[in-house]
Amino acid sequence: MKTSRSRSLCAILLPSLGMGLLVVFLAGLCYLEEAQHRVEDLGGMLGVATGQLPQELSANRPMPTELLEHWESLKAIPGLGGIVVEGPNGQILHGWTADGAAWPSGKAQIEEALRAAPRSAKGQLEFREGIGTISLLADSDQWSRMREAWAMVALRLFLLGLPILWLVHRQLMRPVETIVRLAHQVVSQGSFGERIRSSGCGNTQRLADAFNLILWEIEKRDGRLARTLESLEQDVENRTRELVQVNEELNHSRELAEAALIAKSDFLANMSHEIRTPMNAVVGMTALLLDSELDNEQATLASSVKRSAQGLLAIINDILDFSKIEAGKMVLEDVAFSPREVVEDVATMVVQAAHAKGLDVALRISPRVPEQLIGDPVRVRQIALNYLNNAVKFTEQGEVVIELDMQPDGKKHCRLILRVRDTGIGIPEGRQNVLFDSFAQVDASMTRRYGGTGLGLAITQKLVELMDGTLGVESEEGEGSVFWANLRLRCVDEESLPHFEVPGELRGMRVLIVESNDTVSDHLSDKLHSYGCVTGQEYTVYGCFEALAKQAWDVVILDATLPGRDAFFGAMRTQEKMHRVKLVLASLAFQRAHLAPNDEGLVCAHLDKPVKRNDLIRALMHAVDLEAASRTIPLRPNAHGGSLFSEGIRKRASILLVEDNATNQQLMQFILNKAGYSVQVAGNGLRAVEAVARREFDVILMDCQMPEMDGFEATQRIRGMEVVKGGHVPILAMTANVMKGYRERCFEAGMDDYISKPIQPKEMLHWLEEWLKRSFEASGRLAELLESEEAVEKTKPSEPNAKDLFLAEPASNPEERGDSNSQTMDDPVSAATAAASMLCGTSSVLREGDRAETQTDGILDWAMLDGLMEDEAGRELVGFLVDSYEQGVPKFLDEAKRAVTEEDWDGLAVAAHKFVSSNGSVGAVRCAGVLKNLEVACKHTDLDQVQELLETARTEIALALVELKQLKAA
Repeated sequence: MKTSRSRSLCAILLPSLGMGLLVVFLAGLCYLEEAQHRVEDLGGMLGVATGQLPQELSANRPMPTELLEHWESLKAIPGLGGIVVEGPNGQILHGWTADGAAWPSGKAQIEEALRAAPRSAKGQLEFREGIGTISLLADSDQWSRMREAWAMVALRLFLLGLPILWLVHRQLMRPVETIVRLAHQVVSQGSFGERIRSSGCGNTQRLADAFNLILWEIEKRDGRLARTLESLEQDVENRTRELVQVNEELNHSRELAEAALIAKSDFLANMSHEIRTPMNAVVGMTALLLDSELDNEQATLASSVKRSAQGLLAIINDILDFSKIEAGKMVLEDVAFSPREVVEDVATMVVQAAHAKGLDVALRISPRVPEQLIGDPVRVRQIALNYLNNAVKFTEQGEVVIELDMQPDGKKHCRLILRVRDTGIGIPEGRQNVLFDSFAQVDASMTRRYGGTGLGLAITQKLVELMDGTLGVESEEGEGSVFWANLRLRCVDEESLPHFEVPGELRGMRVLIVESNDTVSDHLSDKLHSYGCVTGQEYTVYGCFEALAKQAWDVVILDATLPGRDAFFGAMRTQEKMHRVKLVLASLAFQRAHLAPNDEGLVCAHLDKPVKRNDLIRALMHAVDLEAASRTIPLRPNAHGGSLFSEGIRKRASILLVEDNATNQQLMQFILNKAGYSVQVAGNGLRAVEAVARREFDVILMDCQMPEMDGFEATQRIRGMEVVKGGHVPILAMTANVMKGYRERCFEAGMDDYISKPIQPKEMLHWLEEWLKRSFEASGRLAELLESEEAVEKTKPSEPNAKDLFLAEPASNPEERGDSNSQTMDDPVSAATAAASMLCGTSSVLREGDRAETQTDGILDWAMLDGLMEDEAGRELVGFLVDSYEQGVPKFLDEAKRAVTEEDWDGLAVAAHKFVSSNGSVGAVRCAGVLKNLEVACKHTDLDQVQELLETARTEIALALVELKQLKAA
């Protein structure tokens, strides 16, 4: 870089010196040219003189005197080296040289001498043709001296320029090079501490000073930047450390939140299980109580208990569903179902509540809705029910209409559109955005006025989102509301899709609809039109009379609640022309009992509201075919009020009940025997496998949690036996476990179906009969049973008294009971709880990780005991329970002592678990809580806790015995 800068400087200075030399050289040339011009001028003068030469000029002829004198004058010209006169033939005629030397004699030599003469001083004059040539020759030595002189001048100028060049380089270029070097150093090394120390001339020094000032400013700025950067790095480090700490805290909080969410979900699921068990006991026992002979007051009280228990169960279900959805444990089914039937069933469920408020419930189902779709019918029903319940709750007068429609969504999916329209209070636009929030109401007063948890719509929103759908509300305050949901479901293949065919007998049938509600009437008319019927609509009984007088109608569908119904019935009895009228009476199912017996004979068929498609068709078919049946035909039995089989067939069915709890065995036997079934009981899975090996059964009711062999392993062994001997017996699980994967575990084990709580005894019987029918059809026994039905005795087995059943000792023969090790629970409270556990499929086993809490501060639950001792029978029952408890205490203490001695903690857990029920039966709830904790501690092998809880249990047992003995003495 330095060399390039020097070269640049030389490139500037050397041309300047060269230009000076060139000027000197050109000056010399000008001088020489001037001299030559003089020679030429002289030559011109010589030419004038040559005119005087003779015509014949030769070497032997003398020169004229005038010419010689003129030549003599020429010799005085400075720098003239010689004069030569040549003849025509090139011979030298005359010549003169300044140094006096003789000319060569030969022509060749003369020409060589002429060529050697300096070209710049030589000139030839041809003055006369044929005469010759005269030449003036310059003095070569003089010209050489001139050239040397000029060369020396140029050399001196060049040598003088070199010091000037060095001085310029030293004073100008060296500071510049220093600045450039320092600049490169600053750029390459980032060092701003160097300074330019050498001083040059004024401008160069000012440039150096300016550069030093720049370096100083940059250094100062870099110092500030470095300090700022250091401060920023420290801040970043601190903030990074804080951020890492915050992230760790957030991760920890997130983990805690997730763990809390899972724990909450598990807690709610477990607690719902624990709460459902006694609640289902209440529901189940109340259902049994309502089936017994009660007076009006008792039936009213029992019905209130049942409704309250069902309401509490509904709230528990909402909380459980919400917790399952939040924890991501809600799994949707993917089965074929009828959306029409789902909506029709939901409408039936709310119709009684709606009627109590004077509301009409109407169905509008589009013909575009297919017969079947694939999805989760339970959740679709839950969505529709939540909407309908809200509509009924917040509507004081008018109607509630549920609409169902369908839109295609690709080749394999469709959108099921559900709308629920009401004429209720409406919702302000500003509050509609909180409707679907958890625990939210439009305003606080609604909770006090209408009740509810505020979870219904939040659960609905979550379910709709799980189905890849959308939902919303359209409402104006005071104008009613429309809640809608758009669900994405899968279509059934066309070849598998069932198709609805309208009976040909309905085409052309003339049907008169007499209904006061426009929506219901229009819907019925549209539906009948689609079946090919001719319809008319009237809104009063008197309008009906007028329509019948004008033209004939085949069938009249009459709203049972219309004023003037009695007049219509009277006309049917007295007027002959009314005898041919086929009357279908539309009413709510529970209103049928209020019809007068003599009115029933006038009705061809009953039609339940809200009107369902299949019910409508059956009613019309019965109305035109009176010869096939009696005049009054219920189209469908009341809910679970009928049976698929006669008593004879039910008695011949073989059912195996696999249950380890003796009280559960007794309760299930009581329910099944009352329904006309014979039951064989096995106390655990191993006994069940042995029973199946001995004989065949039509259905097996399988508990899942049992000692020795649980229901899953027993099912797998039974399925293995069927591979060898053939056949397939339905194995039905009854379980209250609602957590994810439990149902799949039942199916993987080989079970055919399961029933989960909450259930009612009649629901369980209906479910059982459906599977019995499948079993009879699969085995080919159904036809045989139907043929021999007349030969079967029709009498029902004697129905045991509930109290006697619970007080009875379990069968001592293991073959009769199927269980030699099951515990005896001889109290109605434990029986009720066990009943619910049996109906829901599990016993009250405390799961690992759960901790029981004492339910009351008192030793005994006096509220429960006082309830039992209201009458003499109850006091006798309590005395019996106390005796049983006193007998069980020594047995438990002996088992506990043995288990501690042998360090058999599993055995101690089993003993504690068994004795929990005995304490519960006598209301010793505080002791029962201690025993539950003892069971958990044994499963976790927490020996310190086991010892502490065992001592506490002994103390609580002693205190309970004292209280119970005082109670018994009283």
